[in-house]
Amino acid sequence: TEAEPSKPSPAVTWNFTYINKRPELRHFEQTDIGLERVAFKLRWEFKAKFRCTCEPLNLIDCLLQMRKLQASTRMRKCDNFSIDLFQDFNEDERSVENNQFIQFSFDRLYPGTKYGLSCEGHKVDVDPDKETGEDYDVVWVRTMPMDPDPHVFDTKEDANIDFDNITVEVAIACQTSAPWEVKKSLPLFSQQLDAGIGFFVYDWLQRCVSRSELEAGDLVLVQFKGEVFPSSPHAVVKWISGPAVEMSELSDGTGFGIKKDLMAFDICPLSLAAACKQYNLTLMVIDIGLKFNRIVEMSEGVEEMEAR
Repeated sequence: TEAEPSKPSPAVTWNFTYINKRPELRHFEQTDIGLERVAFKLRWEFKAKFRCTCEPLNLIDCLLQMRKLQASTRMRKCDNFSIDLFQDFNEDERSVENNQFIQFSFDRLYPGTKYGLSCEGHKVDVDPDKETGEDYDVVWVRTMPMDPDPHVFDTKEDANIDFDNITVEVAIACQTSAPWEVKKSLPLFSQQLDAGIGFFVYDWLQRCVSRSELEAGDLVLVQFKGEVFPSSPHAVVKWISGPAVEMSELSDGTGFGIKKDLMAFDICPLSLAAACKQYNLTLMVIDIGLKFNRIVEMSEGVEEMEAR
């Protein structure tokens, strides 16, 4: 016979839900910051595919600054940047001492701008797929949010108002309706700006009237045309007087010595906190009353010294 329990146990059932653990950030560090670049390194608890997005938080200020400086194509834009990354190891597979971090950076950021960085993605299961033998994405298991989210940082301000050089092109015209004929192009550096730039009348005489001295009624037409190269790629040149300055002098036959005019410009920095700086370049048309052959001799001597 089969024995039966005197007090049979009642059937017991229960329900449960399996939750796949979400990857958490075990390490996050901002490693570098500059005018246009920022770099980070991070480490998730588990294998993960994720995207990090960097976007400006003071977008309106950034756009207003671009409008204020009449932004050129040389300037960076107030854009969002994203990068897709993959961490192919678990925390227990590598140690921090082995430098097993995901390192990434964003370039071409806008200087002097507050950005927010957010990283999110999903888990990659460590158990291989039975059919393919490969790890598979667990897209429904999202990474834990960053703390704080977003990570906020400021790129450095660009307050540079210097310039590398200014190239001045000197041209003459024999008549008011004649085209300009370029005679020379001179690069000037900031330390040379105070000295100004001069044009000797003998160049006009040689080209236009084939004489060694001015006579009454001679109209000397000279054009100075400048191009400025700021030190910062974000700075903007705003011309006050220029870039082309035309000078015309009508001779009375006795010579006019030195006539002066001014080429002036501002260099405006990207930084909202810094002001523009004005630069002035004195332009001179020179008739010092020397004979033509003597002036040519002096000019050749100067060119020989410059060549050395």
